[in-house]
Amino acid sequence: MEVKQRSVNSTAAIVEWKLPKPNENLGFIVGYQIYIQEERVGDAPPEMSYSYSVTDGSALTYIVTDLQPDSTYKVQVAALTRAGEGARSSANIVKTSGEVPSRPSLQMRLATEESPKAVIKATWSNPNQTFGKILGWRLRYEKWSNYCATLLDNDVEKLDMEEIILDGLDQNEYTIQDLEKGFRYEFRLAARNDIGYGQEGFANITTPEGPPTGPPANISFHFLTLNIVVVTWDVPEASYCNGRIINYNFQLRKSLEDSLIFERNISTPKLLLKDLEVNTTHYFRISAYTIAGAGPFSEKMNLTTLPDIIRGPSNVRAMAITNNSLHVWWEEVLQVNVSGYRIYYTMNETMDLDLWMQKDAPRTWSAELENLKHSVNYSIRVAARTKEGDLGKLSKMIQVKVKLEYVPTITRVKIEYRSEFIWESPPAFKPQHYQVSIDAVKEFVDSNGFTKRELLPATCDTFERTEATFHSLKSFTTYRLNVTAISLDATYRPPASIYFTTDETVPPEMEAPRLYGVTNSSTIMVVLPRASEIYGPITWYLLVVLPESQKTNYSKPSEDYSFSNDVIGRNIMVKFSDRYRHLSSPSVDPLPEDQPYIAAKFLGQDIPYIFNLGDGETYYGYLNKQLRWGKRYRIFVRAHVDKITKV
Repeated sequence: MEVKQRSVNSTAAIVEWKLPKPNENLGFIVGYQIYIQEERVGDAPPEMSYSYSVTDGSALTYIVTDLQPDSTYKVQVAALTRAGEGARSSANIVKTSGEVPSRPSLQMRLATEESPKAVIKATWSNPNQTFGKILGWRLRYEKWSNYCATLLDNDVEKLDMEEIILDGLDQNEYTIQDLEKGFRYEFRLAARNDIGYGQEGFANITTPEGPPTGPPANISFHFLTLNIVVVTWDVPEASYCNGRIINYNFQLRKSLEDSLIFERNISTPKLLLKDLEVNTTHYFRISAYTIAGAGPFSEKMNLTTLPDIIRGPSNVRAMAITNNSLHVWWEEVLQVNVSGYRIYYTMNETMDLDLWMQKDAPRTWSAELENLKHSVNYSIRVAARTKEGDLGKLSKMIQVKVKLEYVPTITRVKIEYRSEFIWESPPAFKPQHYQVSIDAVKEFVDSNGFTKRELLPATCDTFERTEATFHSLKSFTTYRLNVTAISLDATYRPPASIYFTTDETVPPEMEAPRLYGVTNSSTIMVVLPRASEIYGPITWYLLVVLPESQKTNYSKPSEDYSFSNDVIGRNIMVKFSDRYRHLSSPSVDPLPEDQPYIAAKFLGQDIPYIFNLGDGETYYGYLNKQLRWGKRYRIFVRAHVDKITKV
């Protein structure tokens, strides 16, 4: 990219550039970035770098301002596309005009530490080169973000710059009042002659920290359970911080006049209040601290715990059932308004329950925690949940390791005409025997298009060996198999579980198509049946037409035909007097008018309720041939199920 630059005056320069060459332009240009770096000369302050964004992609010039007089700068330009910033141009040199005063030497110091605001005294010496009489001074300063402000670019946020014009001073000094404590300030001083202001001298100073002058902000709370509350807040507003907030003081009372029942100094803006008295109004307030002391307390806020506390579940236990899951069980809370439970669990035990993982369960006595890390200890607590969504007291905490010890491991599943299962004994003990149960809940679409749900009750058997076989299972049904290791003392242990799906098979017998009516256009309207998907989802339907003639006699067409497994149906055969004839797609091999043919193919449940037989249209590659006037036809529908084994 070709770049040119020239000085406009003592504090500004104009930068011009041309579009990148075609081999350099890798996208649509949305803007430019201009980089300016001051060259250090002699004992001058460290080099200052600036960058300017040009958001107009068609712009080819930019005026850079706020430069130092009589100073030399390197200039570079980079094009911006939607993909990012391109390569920078070669560095060019531009020098601002002189004959204005050079940099003065500026020093800043704290004038007093007693006042609530910071007072800074500035002193300086005259520039080495004045190019005439000094007519006045310009003192500028800016406040940089402190610990409470939001930090942006390079963790620094520039705030507004203040400017003070100093004319007619007898001495080279000035006192700046009412600066905020705990901030870093940058000061710039320039002398003025009859041409204008000269180069700026720089000095930085950080005002001492003071106690906060405002309370913490954005205080809020929410209930985790009926007697556990999380209180959160933010640091005071930036103008009230006066330094780095290192601590907070939290005070809790039962009433406005009562003495403290809880007080804590904490370093984080969050507190967990546990075991609060139920059905009681509590009041709390918070103050912030810097290294210089405490700030004012916030206004008192009240929180009221709910009545009718629900006890925590007792006898909570857990056991690994796979290498990455736990089975958790407990004694149910027998209270009317309990609608379910919430299980809290974590790898890293912490007082902050907000950071724990959680799982909700219905009103039951067990739940499974999945996607856990193998061989890692987890802490677990359980709370009952009311119909309103509130939580009762937490159970005692337990710890358990995700490692298989007391549960069998199912190692082999074979699903054919019979189902065979093999498992390994638990490593921690030798079972007396195994209890194996199998059950299922079957859902399918019936022949009327309605979804039906069928509950298959559980069957339970006892096995001495580590294998079991089941016969006569229903087709296309997902079963759950549970294998429980039984010890001598019959202590409850969770089962090893596996889900498996039996094979699909042919659909049950369908109804015959029914006549709906004859149209004026020599077509016949027929009502087509649907097949029940109880044995598997229907892949497609074929509508077969059998023209009657003296040479053919289809006494039982539903029984006198057979189909191959060709998906597109081109090797389909119908039986005629103990011999087979092929039914082929008419688009491949047209058939004589008296031979049977496939009139249409329908995918899945897209089979229409009423079909216009003989309309001359093509349905998935099969021609619905026009019918001959006065000729009799027999029709039937064949449903097809893809046989796929799922485990």
